[in-house]
Amino acid sequence: MESGLAVTAKLIIDSAYVKAMIVKANDPNVPEADKSTEVLSFKDAELLPSYCYSTELNTSIPKGGSVAPINVTLHKPKMASLSDKKR
Repeated sequence: MESGLAVTAKLIIDSAYVKAMIVKANDPNVPEADKSTEVLSFKDAELLPSYCYSTELNTSIPKGGSVAPINVTLHKPKMASLSDKKR
């Protein structure tokens, strides 16, 4: 919804897109030189399960701006349990 001071947006996290980008970035059959900067930004990334974080999905972009903060809270004990499972 647009007001005189800001545009308010609801964010949607597209986990399928993120997973696909992680796979592309880490594909050993594609040379690094053939990967775009966008793809390479996902190199060595891992997608956290949703129970490991929370985020506010509504944000406001100030009038004339193109950037807005998105607060993400990481649940460290739950993240620690992930590393325990990998051992």
